[in-house]
Amino acid sequence: MDNISLVTYAGQTVTPLDDALVYETAINQSGMIYGGSVTIKSANNLHISSGQGIVCGRKFTIFDSDIQVALSSSGTLLGRLYVQLDLSNVGTPIQLLVETGASLTPVQQDNNVNIMNGVFEFNIATFTVDTSTISNVIMVAPSAEPSTGAGSVITVTTTEASLAGKMCTIT
Repeated sequence: MDNISLVTYAGQTVTPLDDALVYETAINQSGMIYGGSVTIKSANNLHISSGQGIVCGRKFTIFDSDIQVALSSSGTLLGRLYVQLDLSNVGTPIQLLVETGASLTPVQQDNNVNIMNGVFEFNIATFTVDTSTISNVIMVAPSAEPSTGAGSVITVTTTEASLAGKMCTIT
C-alpha cells in the first residue's frame, strides 16, 4: 500500500490544485502582476486595461474591456470593481464584479480557498457614482509579490466599509 506519491515526476498528472498550492506558497500575495488599470470610459462605463494577476496561487488574465456601472437613482454612492475567485462556481470560477451602495461589502477572503473550494476577493479600484456619472476612480489593487520567507504578515481589517481595500501605511 502506497502512502505517498510524487506529483511532479515523469508520467504523473499535475492538476490545477497541485499548481495552485505550490504558487500560493511561493507567491503569498494575491494581486496584480501587471496592467489592469481602471479609468472612466463614459458617464456609466469604466475601462480596464489588459493585465495579469494571481489569486491564491491561480494566475488569471484580464482582457482590455469596458464595464458598465449602474448610475445612482439619487445622491452619491460608493463603488468598487473587484476580482472574485469562487472555486465552487464551476461555470465561472473567476469574475470581475462591480458593487455600488451607500456602504460597500468587505471583501471575502476565505482561508484554505484551494482546499475548501472557497471564495477570495480583492478590490481593483474604488469610485463614486451619482445620478449622471462615475468619478473619483482610485486604483487599490494589491501587487502580487513573491514570498520572501522573512518579515511579518500583517492583516488589517476595518469596520468602515469605505476603507475596505484601500492602501495603508504601518509604521
